[in-house]
This record gives sequence, C-alpha cells and structure tokens, in this order.
Amino acid sequence: MLLSGDECGRTQTGNNNAYCQDNEMAWMHWDHDESEQTLLEFTRTLITFRQEHPVLHRREFFSGWISDDSGTKDITWLSPGGAEMTQDAWESADGRAIGLMLNGDAIKERDEKGEPIRGDTLLAVFNAYWEPIPFVIPQSDRRWEVILDTCHTDSSDTKRLLSGGEKFTIHARSVVLLLRVEQ
Repeated sequence: MLLSGDECGRTQTGNNNAYCQDNEMAWMHWDHDESEQTLLEFTRTLITFRQEHPVLHRREFFSGWISDDSGTKDITWLSPGGAEMTQDAWESADGRAIGLMLNGDAIKERDEKGEPIRGDTLLAVFNAYWEPIPFVIPQSDRRWEVILDTCHTDSSDTKRLLSGGEKFTIHARSVVLLLRVEQ
C-alpha cells in the first residue's frame, strides 16, 4: 500500500498522523533529487509489472491447495534450499530468507468471456538478514529470469537467466523477483 509521497521517499519524520500539521512535515515537495527520482521510476516499474501479471491481482485469496485446473498449488513457500517449507523450517529461529512462488497456471478466475485466466509464474525471494544468503532456484523444466533485484537501481543490472537447482546469492536485506520463462 502506497501513501502519497511514498513513491518518492517522502517522510513524515515518524509522525503517523501528519494530517493535522500545516508545516513541512506534511507538505509534498515536487522537486525530486536524483535518489527520489530513481525511487519514483522504480515504483512506476513495479506498478506496471503488477498490472501486467494477473497472478498479482487475483480476486480470491491464495489457498496453498492443489488447483483442480492445473494440478499445482497456487502459492508455494520455499526455503533457501529451494524445497517447499516444512513445519520445522517455519519454526526455525534461524530463518532469514524465504521464497514465495505464485503459480500463474493456478488462477481460478475467468475473464469477461468466461475463459480461464492464465499468467506467468513468479518467484519472489526475500532476505531479511544483514548478510547475503545463498538460495536454490526450485526445480523446473523452465528457466527463471531475474526481473528485479532491490540491490540494483538499474534494471539492466538484474537481467539474467537461472536454471532449476541453480544456486544464486540474494544480497543482504533485499528482494529478488524472478519470472519463469520458456526454454
């Protein structure tokens, strides 16, 4: 959820209710410096990406159950080893990174013509730790394209393909978004 100004790094200096303030704390500044402009462009890119991928704007909550249509789960949580999270992994005090796979073939909704909605399968990897963590790409017959890495402000720095079972390093306190692509 974005509030006005979040997209360019505006701050209310810790005040969560600045509506009653008629001073610089609540004012919106429209002259963005380079870092604010970079954040604004990054936010625009994310909004466009979300609009282009139906798996990110579903009308129903994810269930984690196997879909009748595709025979696969709509959402799968992954450990850094690339396997589905176990109860032990969820309860581990050492958990510092997690993956979230959203299956674009398991969308239950239909479009305005009654046709099943299909989309791309996405993988988001989150590292909450202050050091880099190795993460194994889940096994798949397709490759994964790195679409976004929050450690890089320039998206051209992130474009690379990874194969199932391949290990990559997710930088400290960052998010990597991958798209499953045809071979």
